[in-house]
Amino acid sequence: MAQTLPNVCTVTIVITIPLFLILTNVLLLASPVFVRYEYRKVPAPEACILSDDERLEMAMKIVKYIHGKEALDNVQTYLTEKELSHLSDVSLVLKRARILQAISDIALVLSSSFLSTKGYRSDLRRSMILGSIVSFSVFFTCFLIALMNFRLFFIWLHSILFPPGSWMFNPTSILIQLFPEGFWIEMFRTFLFLLLVESSLALLSGFFL
Repeated sequence: MAQTLPNVCTVTIVITIPLFLILTNVLLLASPVFVRYEYRKVPAPEACILSDDERLEMAMKIVKYIHGKEALDNVQTYLTEKELSHLSDVSLVLKRARILQAISDIALVLSSSFLSTKGYRSDLRRSMILGSIVSFSVFFTCFLIALMNFRLFFIWLHSILFPPGSWMFNPTSILIQLFPEGFWIEMFRTFLFLLLVESSLALLSGFFL
């Protein structure tokens, strides 16, 4: 019975390490700073009717909108009802991600503090190592799936997060012109890189605690 709480804390850490890392990276990559950075690297689609400055300005507005920081204003006139509905869905997903990130952060801190201060440092080390291994597993799974067929992975992910058909648009739509496939590929590469580095650091922390 005395070992029940330490076991709960250990399991909590194993689960929350990959969860916290994934959500933190997703929210980071969905930020205006990252979008601005990516726009320097990813060329506009060939059929794009917007200038580079117009694309960047509209993209910034949309990213701030889905984070609840700014209204779409004049950008709204360029978007269809379906595109506006999808942006609302994205905003809701990000809101839930922030809530889940905060919960996982609190659970991770409380569980780690308990094990560290109550003399269960070996359990803390083991949970850090196991949590890192789970994170590595997520990394390699995503890497292999995307390597085989990124578009299929992209479709699968959207089918989980959004209502069926609500996220599929014509190549000429404004959202596709603002955020083409190359943008998402670059975002995914950065996500994997961050997850790999962070998982490695968490693993090292587990060994040296």
